Amino acid sequence: MIEAELMHYIYIYGWGAIATIIAGGAGFYISVKKNLNLPQKLPYVLLLLPIYLLIFQLLKYDAHKNYVDFAASTEIVYNIIQGHGAYCSIQESFVPGSGHWFSAHFTPYYYLFAPAFALFETPKALVFTQFILFMFAVPAIYFYSKDKLISKDNALIIAICLVLYPTYQYVHLYGIEMLRLSIPLLICTFLFLERNNKVGYW
Repeated sequence: MIEAELMHYIYIYGWGAIATIIAGGAGFYISVKKNLNLPQKLPYVLLLLPIYLLIFQLLKYDAHKNYVDFAASTEIVYNIIQGHGAYCSIQESFVPGSGHWFSAHFTPYYYLFAPAFALFETPKALVFTQFILFMFAVPAIYFYSKDKLISKDNALIIAICLVLYPTYQYVHLYGIEMLRLSIPLLICTFLFLERNNKVGYW
C-alpha cells in the first residue's frame, strides 16, 4: 500500500518536473531563435506574482478552516493576546504537562502575529502577517544582490528568481510555520552584516 502511494507521488512529481523542464527549454529555444525582447515592465509584473500566493492561502483557509496545524497556531496567538503565553491545548492533549508551546518548539516568532490578530480578530490575520513577513525576503535579497553585483538589473533578476523559486512559493502555501521565517530573517542578517550595520544585524 505504501509502495503504491509512493509510486503515485513519484509519477505525479516526475511528470511535473518533466513538463517544467520541457516548457522552460522550449521557451528558451524560441526566445533565442526568434531573438525575442521581453517587455521592459515584465520584471516588475513578475515581482507582483506573490499576490496569488496570498489569495491561494486565503482560499485554502476558506476550504479547510481551522485544520489542526492552523488551529494550533490560532490558539497560541489567541492565548498570547489573552496574557496566557504561548499555550496550546492540542499539544497538552498529546503530552500532558507540555501545554506551553515553547516546551517542545521554541518559536517566539508567534508574538509577531499577535498585534494583527488582536486588531482584526480573525485567523486570516495570521495569513496576512506571514505573507508580509515572507515578502521581506524579496527587497532584502534585491539590495543584497545590488551591493554584490553592482547592478540594479542583475539584482532585479535575482529577486525575481526568488519569487519564482518553487520552494519559496511552497512555504507560502504550506500554512503557518515558524521555521520558514528564517528565510527573510537570514537574508536581512547577511545584508546588514555586509553593510556593517551592527544594529540591524543584532
